Amino acid sequence: MGVDMVELKDIDRKPVRPKPQDPGGMTLILLVRDIAAALAPLKKAGVPVITPGGEPIAFGQNNAARGVIVTDPDGHFVELLQLAQLPETNAPADSNIVGARVRVTVADTERAMRVYRDVLHFQPQIGSFGTIPLLDLMGLKGAELRLTNAQFPGSALRMEFVELKGVPGTPIKPRLQDPGATRLQVRVRDLDATMAGLKSAGSTVVSSGGQPVALRGNVRAAIMPDADGLFFVLIGAPPQ
Repeated sequence: MGVDMVELKDIDRKPVRPKPQDPGGMTLILLVRDIAAALAPLKKAGVPVITPGGEPIAFGQNNAARGVIVTDPDGHFVELLQLAQLPETNAPADSNIVGARVRVTVADTERAMRVYRDVLHFQPQIGSFGTIPLLDLMGLKGAELRLTNAQFPGSALRMEFVELKGVPGTPIKPRLQDPGATRLQVRVRDLDATMAGLKSAGSTVVSSGGQPVALRGNVRAAIMPDADGLFFVLIGAPPQ
């Protein structure tokens, strides 16, 4: 998994500052060996902590797992998560970060799955509404949350989708250039078929001219948003 940070200039921009319950908000989940060591430099730098109390919350069996959520300078959420058992990892022994996941807040799970399951062929495990410790991390005690897990096809990346009720949320619907907008790069075998599927689910192409753009090596790519405002950067797999 890689992370690209894109800065634009000479164009109108409006920062996106979602609340944890706002559809379209994204959380980068970092799995760490030592959550206290990971959080300390962030607090020293004045990074805002979303989790009530400003400290990690213990949860799970025997309260062996711990988590805390902060925000980066552009409004993305970053969760530090120390699991009860260290996951399998190829990270260097001196790296505190040992893995990562991505979580997206959605307005309607079934609508979102019409894209991720039916078009992109994720195999989601869709949960039911209830109360889980994640609500405490998000500072949304009293709300209900529906959690869906899915493995990204062809990748070790796990994605989570959360739908909330009992707390007001406002869809963020950013433009591509707005700080805080999120892009998910997806490599596909058949770009035209994927674009057609997303169009049938209500999406549009925001790339210039509404058409794929040729990148280096004649690789074609296009950008299209999902229903909650996350942008797919669709990259056609190069010829064999």
